[in-house]
Amino acid sequence: MKSDVHMMLAADGKTVQSLHEESIGLETGDVKAVNPRTSTLTVIHEEGERTRTVARDARIIIDGKAGKLTDLKGGMEVDLWTRELSS
Repeated sequence: MKSDVHMMLAADGKTVQSLHEESIGLETGDVKAVNPRTSTLTVIHEEGERTRTVARDARIIIDGKAGKLTDLKGGMEVDLWTRELSS
């Protein structure tokens, strides 16, 4: 997993107004469930299973073509590029 730290300075160029960490990772597994009502995707992988919220503007590519969350079906192998922000 890769992490970047982002800092926003005040107009004086010295005072930190905000600071957050952005972590980017890759998660590979098999689709267990898709819930379009809550925009969630549950994936099973070596470490267990994890349910993630899928952003409305998430890019979903299936066999090289643009897809939708509802196009993902149970048992499909997926690679998830994730981005998490913390402050």
